[in-house]
Amino acid sequence: MLRSNRTAVGRIWYILREVDTRGAGWVSEEQCRALLTERDSTWRVCGWRQLRNLLRRGEGIFWQRRNGRIWLASVAKTAAALQVERLAQRPTAVPVSTLTAKLSVVRAHFYASFHSSHQNADTDRPKPIARATLNDLTTLTPKTQRAYEQTARVKTQANFAIGKSSSPERLQETAWKKGAASFELVDRNGRQGKAGATYVAWQLPNSYRGPHQIMARGRQKQINRELTDLFMKGMTGNGQKATDQHTCLVQRYFRNGRLAAQAFNQGKISEELYWCSPQPAKATSYRRVWHVIAQTG
Repeated sequence: MLRSNRTAVGRIWYILREVDTRGAGWVSEEQCRALLTERDSTWRVCGWRQLRNLLRRGEGIFWQRRNGRIWLASVAKTAAALQVERLAQRPTAVPVSTLTAKLSVVRAHFYASFHSSHQNADTDRPKPIARATLNDLTTLTPKTQRAYEQTARVKTQANFAIGKSSSPERLQETAWKKGAASFELVDRNGRQGKAGATYVAWQLPNSYRGPHQIMARGRQKQINRELTDLFMKGMTGNGQKATDQHTCLVQRYFRNGRLAAQAFNQGKISEELYWCSPQPAKATSYRRVWHVIAQTG
């Protein structure tokens, strides 16, 4: 929804699905208008003119309108229409009070919900992810990402990688590869080895912890099977072949050295692989240390 600029329409779809408590699959246009436009309604999000525009924009993607009813599309058909081939991460719970807030707040929480679901791996410890990757996923600029993180109260954690012991040649090589992110670390407390030893180090992308509750996967497997069938039959809504580039993230970060070594030995990834130092599950530190496995020579 963020990528296709359909947040305003998408929240209407979410709200109407919540309103359909009977599970009938439809809501009357009269009920929709009363709920979403009447000034004394706790569900109000816009005026009637704007709602008519949003209903037109959502036609064929989020719903179909016939005989005074709004027939809501299923999760699978909506995802396929938005060119999402697979639901890869666990669902999150966004409060109705958030969906009925200002549209800028809704957009911020739609963005933050990715971080909420992304943090489920590795015992609730989220992995680093670059701003450029977030831009590819959401089309949001780094400036907008930071603004949305502040609005939705997304917590940020800095990550640092420690390499080999320091030498002028290694420092120069690391600076050439990592640029301004590289530096020399002086281990004054002996946490990595001998006290006072120096290492080449560099800053990794940040990790983010979203504010939303993670939900059970529920029908996710069934929905993904439906999505596979829809794409196989070409029912994507625009006749174009969809790609899964926005749902697949290359795994480069592992919770321990054993898993990182296994992935590296399989030879599937030629880039650097990282594994993190042990950290209590409820650690409050905003910095996290990673170690690296890389090709030599």
